[in-house]
Amino acid sequence: MSVLAGRRENFQILHSSFSIEGPVECLALLEKLLHPFWIVSRRAESFEVFINRERETYYLQTPTLCHSGSCTEIVQFCEWWLFAEAVAADTDGCQLHGGAVANEHGAILLLAPSGHGKTTLTLALMARGFTPFTDDIILLDPHTLTVQPFPRCFHVDAGTTQVIQQLSFKEGYHRPSLECLEVENTLAEALYRPLQWGTPQIPSLILFPEYRPGAALHLERLRPAQAWMLLINNLMVLPANAPSRFGTLRALVDRVQAYQMVHSDLDKTITALERLLEGTSTPKEES
Repeated sequence: MSVLAGRRENFQILHSSFSIEGPVECLALLEKLLHPFWIVSRRAESFEVFINRERETYYLQTPTLCHSGSCTEIVQFCEWWLFAEAVAADTDGCQLHGGAVANEHGAILLLAPSGHGKTTLTLALMARGFTPFTDDIILLDPHTLTVQPFPRCFHVDAGTTQVIQQLSFKEGYHRPSLECLEVENTLAEALYRPLQWGTPQIPSLILFPEYRPGAALHLERLRPAQAWMLLINNLMVLPANAPSRFGTLRALVDRVQAYQMVHSDLDKTITALERLLEGTSTPKEES
């Protein structure tokens, strides 16, 4: 099996560069997904990645693995692999699993495991006028404690899409400014890239949300030590210099209020978070 003559594209993600060669149809889609990370010239140090095709099956070959599937499946897997490798190789940064948004009153970090409604809440906040930084990988500067924009596409399932479409018709909401990537998607997710991104700033609020259908809104203020442990659990990678990252997170929770939240009604949830940022009310449990 040999690489078909096609194209070569080069990308820079965090401090890692990737040189990818493969069939035109795959590289065209990958360039669309990774456009903010595309670079003109190949860097001296890079990951070499190849996409091969044998009849209707495509094969992704990286320095550490081989994967097969349709063109769309291979491109989406490749996109995931590129970001996973870039995060693992970035020993200088501090990456957390979560979303982040901001309005004129400040920025919110949203940290939760997959399946807790993190992307849905991120998009719902955007529908109320918040600007996103990310919905999956939070880049936190370990020196300044600022959250940085990371223009990776949002991975949005059908349930989230339906919720956001309903929100867009409510008074006071608008449809988030998103670019839908037109792909023949055989998987359960759609891919969207926000058209606007937040500017670096120190977060004003750390939130650990969990969506529970039918649950009343419940906000609980966390002590710094509690928030610190939860942040550590949400580190994307535990680097060799872990003690310094622990110190970064400790400095963050000493400066920024943190809450655990259970919620179901997005309208009430967003109103409560807006008030938290504005400092106009003291958070309390609601029943």
